Amino acid sequence: MSKKKEQLFLNDYYLPNMLNAFIFRSEKTRGTIKSANLPPLNDKNYTIISYNDIPGNKEISFLNNQIPILADKVINYKGEPVYIIVYSNEESCKFAKSGIFIDIEQDPYLSFDKKKLSEEQIVYKKSYSISDEKENKIDFSQLNEDIYPKSDNDLLLQVDDFFANQYHTRYCEPYGAIAQPEKNGSMIIYTVTQWPTHVQKSVADTLGISYKNVKVIITALSSPLEGKIWYPSLISCQAAVAAWKTGKPVKLILSKQETNNFTPAQFPFRITYKSAISKTGKLKKMEIDMAVDAGAYPLIIDELYEKSFFSAAGFLDCPDISMNFSVIKTSKPPMSFISSFNFSQFNISLEKHISNIVRKLRLCPIEWNTKNVKNRYWNIQENSKKTITSSMESILSIIDTVSASSDFKRKYASFELMRTNKKNNKSNKLSGIGFSLNFFNNSIPLKSMEKEKLSLKMLLDNSSNLNIYTLTVPNGNHNYDIWKKYSGELLGIPGEKINILPHQTDTAPASASYAFSKGIGGFSELLKKASHDMQKKRFRDPLPIEITTSLSLNTLNKNDFSWGASVVELSIDIFTYEIEVKGIWCCFDCGHMINRDIIDKSVYSGIIDSLNWISAPSEKVTRHFVNIPIFTEYNNVTKKGKSFDIGDLPLSLIPGAYYNALIQALGEDINSIPLTIDKIDAILNINRQK
Repeated sequence: MSKKKEQLFLNDYYLPNMLNAFIFRSEKTRGTIKSANLPPLNDKNYTIISYNDIPGNKEISFLNNQIPILADKVINYKGEPVYIIVYSNEESCKFAKSGIFIDIEQDPYLSFDKKKLSEEQIVYKKSYSISDEKENKIDFSQLNEDIYPKSDNDLLLQVDDFFANQYHTRYCEPYGAIAQPEKNGSMIIYTVTQWPTHVQKSVADTLGISYKNVKVIITALSSPLEGKIWYPSLISCQAAVAAWKTGKPVKLILSKQETNNFTPAQFPFRITYKSAISKTGKLKKMEIDMAVDAGAYPLIIDELYEKSFFSAAGFLDCPDISMNFSVIKTSKPPMSFISSFNFSQFNISLEKHISNIVRKLRLCPIEWNTKNVKNRYWNIQENSKKTITSSMESILSIIDTVSASSDFKRKYASFELMRTNKKNNKSNKLSGIGFSLNFFNNSIPLKSMEKEKLSLKMLLDNSSNLNIYTLTVPNGNHNYDIWKKYSGELLGIPGEKINILPHQTDTAPASASYAFSKGIGGFSELLKKASHDMQKKRFRDPLPIEITTSLSLNTLNKNDFSWGASVVELSIDIFTYEIEVKGIWCCFDCGHMINRDIIDKSVYSGIIDSLNWISAPSEKVTRHFVNIPIFTEYNNVTKKGKSFDIGDLPLSLIPGAYYNALIQALGEDINSIPLTIDKIDAILNINRQK
């Protein structure tokens, strides 16, 4: 392929007469704009664009919620876009920035702090319970955390609080967009997004033009996308308005600081577990109180509640489980659900709660999970009497595999003995090992997406090259290799003769976002269908042959689960606070594996990403996770002819196992993420005083 036809990265694009754009943001956290003074607007070297310059819709829509393209009168978070400065040189931009003065009457900051929370901040609230009427009702007020149950009739109370701060995925490529106006009134947008059709619709509505007059070209990917769902649409609209106003191409690229501070981060959350447990470790009752910090513009709807319930409660055998769930509006930039809308991050709090129960009763985590995980759960949708099932054979298989490969039972017993006899431990290192079990739901994450379709176009040209066009953008270049290998095996075409064409709205049929298609599992079904359609025509029709195939999302993987288990072994130096990960063992059951090497890479990157989340990386302190022994195994014991996704299992499994290992090593509970040096110091000081 010639250099001219290669897909370029966003920063590499240069168009004749292209201008640059800068977002002027509010320096106040929250308030009302009373007045604004702008520099002289007759300077041809810069243009200042405000809310009133937007010709069409002044907000973009996502999950039935509205997000302003530019602020009008109300500021809801520090850094909210107020003006767009379009400029031809840096000096003009500096002059324009220095001449903008905004008078904002400041309002009180909306905090996620429990003590400062107001009722008006709760934008969503719902409760749900699963209760077996045959069981006797348990009153938590009659139980005690400090009294060990002496008989099967006695119950132990276990209460755990957990808080996770926001985490921002770091990208190699910047957030940004280039908008190129055409003479016929149409607009071309260059950007990186997981949802090209959302960009197309948002830009068309913002400019007040037909969707057909907006062409979206996805630039080359340099890293996994993860959470680039709705935010690229916002930037694209801002760049499009600037290009519409000036009549010239405009490049809008966010700086590293802007990307870190204002683009969607993983939401903070707070959970309290309260459980009643028998002497043998049997769960009798569990109450969960959960709150999510959704930022200034909560992007959540009722159907997401189901996901949070399953992630927070798990498939645990408990006759009485209830949950209170709330979404809180705060004065932070809008948050996002970057982990495939499955809320898998909640698993760390559940695993920590279970670990504390098991340790207090002096049981083995492996044996406890084997006895207390079940494969059937009530569907919590309104008025539904159906149950959701998963394969117990799969669950028990991965538990046994990861336990044996890590020698978990022996190490756990040994480290427990060391923990309870710290006075006799002369080593400067404390050791621990943790276990975690979780699932990934391969069904459609949002019920409102059931009518969406995965689509692609296949063209077998005169040279027998297979060209694939689609607007489903994967979360990394490795998926292209999977797609090529899979379609090549189905059609008997060498990989070098298969091309995945650049994602463009004018050449590919509309298709659901990658996050909503559930990745490899969903798209492989579409590739199989398309390949079969192509095969039917291939030997009876002359070349070139073109087919367009679609697959409705509501036909894919209904309530099918991928399961995973992990073990993390580590040690911590009591003097330097250095944490050494001795080994990570993982086992997954995700059905038929299309490409082991590529799935391994996805697992490894997910593990490192999860370690960064829980270990407080910052500009000042960064833990370097290198040379970690990682062992992965795959047990395919369910639906062997079907491919499911690993999904965000590494992100949900590793933190729980890591924290359980740390709790065992330190001998003290840890109730928040990230784990900073100050927290470790405080825990070790408590131990020294004892």
